Amino acid sequence: MTTRDLLSRGWAVLSPPTDHRKYMSFPLGPQVGRTNCRIAVDRTGARHVLVPVEQNDAVQSQRGSALTVEEHHLVFGGTEQSYVDVGCVRSDLYYEFDGVVQDIVDAVQGSSDARQATLEVVGRWRRLFGTAVVRGLTAEARRGLFAELACLQELLAVQASLNVDSWRGPLLEPHDFELTSACVEVKASGTISEAVRVHGLEQLELHDGKCLYLAVLTIAEDPQGRTIPDLVADLRSVVADLHTFAGRLLSAGWSDEDPGVNSRYVIGPVSVVPVSAEFPRIVRNSFAGGNSPDGVGRVEYSIDRAALVPHATMASLTELATKAVA
Repeated sequence: MTTRDLLSRGWAVLSPPTDHRKYMSFPLGPQVGRTNCRIAVDRTGARHVLVPVEQNDAVQSQRGSALTVEEHHLVFGGTEQSYVDVGCVRSDLYYEFDGVVQDIVDAVQGSSDARQATLEVVGRWRRLFGTAVVRGLTAEARRGLFAELACLQELLAVQASLNVDSWRGPLLEPHDFELTSACVEVKASGTISEAVRVHGLEQLELHDGKCLYLAVLTIAEDPQGRTIPDLVADLRSVVADLHTFAGRLLSAGWSDEDPGVNSRYVIGPVSVVPVSAEFPRIVRNSFAGGNSPDGVGRVEYSIDRAALVPHATMASLTELATKAVA
């Protein structure tokens, strides 16, 4: 079994502790001295790797945009031990974090100083993650996130008990919102955009008897507008499940260090279209046999905004939210 296979098995059986314990953990094969390295999950669901070290000068706590480093005295199996704790605070980087864990495990096995070996690995990965954070979201992606957050805000205004888990866009699922009886796909359009881009055959496909609404929001930069952090702050005050909300933001690639953190936006004209058989779209049933031709991979296409006009039935997010959660 490879290290990544072992990690997959470990993460699958770990869940956040519900008692007094700081972590739920899973032992990895490699040992430092006579003690196993461990992977662990804390009460928020964040992932960690714990490296046993000698009890001498502890490392200073370090908090980066992706990785944290602390040192703890922890008890597993009745034995107290000092551990360097490397945590990943971004759920969208969990796959890469497995690479961090593998590198740490490899480094400490061949080192006489597990603490220093761990810190060197963390330093290398921080530089890699730091490059991604500095790059941040594209201007288009920021507009898209702003539009989805604005829609989420309206949905919560209509139904305060709405589960934030219904926001699926950051998980790259076909529809941005999966509600009890409706789905919503949100598109952010610039002021001069003449077309809406559709990604995949599933994005405008109905399922499970639910209605599907396509909401096209004109998003423009404006110094008098609102920032993404403004919307996030508003939502944090009303969202019941803050952990899931934070995870969605991370999955969307958002960071408070994003270069566009101060970009301000206003919402212009809104068009909401109930998707029906008459709506111009490409779905599986557009092809003979209900599937795209052999050899055809991901399908992306554009719909002229002018073609949406005859099908639009609503012109505000409030109307959409009221309909979608009815």
